[in-house]
Amino acid sequence: MLSLLHKAIRLGQRTMLPLLVIGVGLTAYVCSVTRDAPHGTAAVAGSKDAMQNPVARYLEHAELQYEGERQRMNLIAALNDALQLSAADLQAKRYENYQGKKGQWDLPTVLYRHCVPSTEYSSLGNNFYRDVKSPAVQAIIVTLLTRLTAKI
Repeated sequence: MLSLLHKAIRLGQRTMLPLLVIGVGLTAYVCSVTRDAPHGTAAVAGSKDAMQNPVARYLEHAELQYEGERQRMNLIAALNDALQLSAADLQAKRYENYQGKKGQWDLPTVLYRHCVPSTEYSSLGNNFYRDVKSPAVQAIIVTLLTRLTAKI
């Protein structure tokens, strides 16, 4: 895996590589950046692409909120799916609601309920399933997962 990361850096590509598997099929990711790019999500999130992407703006300026382990794990599962599943599969996927009832919320609803935005960026936009797959949003999701999984 490390050789793939080095190859991607030599070629100047951004890439997402699985780092390890934690618990119930959750895969944590590490986001590599090109050797010329500043490090971290802020470099990707601050890009022109990110500033035009409503999902990136929303998540970059949102505060994570959840009550208890069950809601945290539901949010982790949803964010992990956003990294791994296709846009079509994400659109069909449903998650637990606040009470733990399965199959109730789509991904945008999970994000609206657990990622409280700044008042300036309060919408996920009209093309959520396309926008959530952009490199800028994927990098922000990696950062959110890192914060959420640090508590495991």
